Amino acid sequence: MKLWKKHNTCGLDFLHCLILCGYASFMFGWHVHEKAIMMVTMPMCLLAMEDGRLWRIFTILSTAAHISLFPLLFNTAEKLIKVFLFVPYIMMALTSSTLLKGNHLLQWELKSLDVVYTAGCVLVQIYCLFIHGVGGYLSYLEFLPLLFTSVTCALGVTWTWFLTITLYLAT
Repeated sequence: MKLWKKHNTCGLDFLHCLILCGYASFMFGWHVHEKAIMMVTMPMCLLAMEDGRLWRIFTILSTAAHISLFPLLFNTAEKLIKVFLFVPYIMMALTSSTLLKGNHLLQWELKSLDVVYTAGCVLVQIYCLFIHGVGGYLSYLEFLPLLFTSVTCALGVTWTWFLTITLYLAT
């Protein structure tokens, strides 16, 4: 409703609403695959470049989206691919604290919950990739890495959905 009531709407408002619709579709879909989060991350990437306040949300969301795709690479030989995709991305995302947009330098800072969530994601992936099943340790619980990954990603996506809604309604 807010999009239609605003008199000075632009394409960015529509893109923001498209992102919120993608979130709703992902969150409340009957049977949603991991790849469906791309419906949110792709348009949010465009909008995050325009609005520095969304860059923080996009970083957390894309971290959760990347991790949610890792169980699709399940062979032992693919562990290194996961590491070489995830580690540089996390380092780039967490260290890029400024974006240059036209003549404006948009600042964003990590909040303490962002750091805790990202550290939790890293710890979960270390467990899933390198610790689980080593020496027979919890090898009978084959579902445990997938459970940890799913819960971690669900927390990240739900949290960023709430932040995105809050940001949209506040503007």
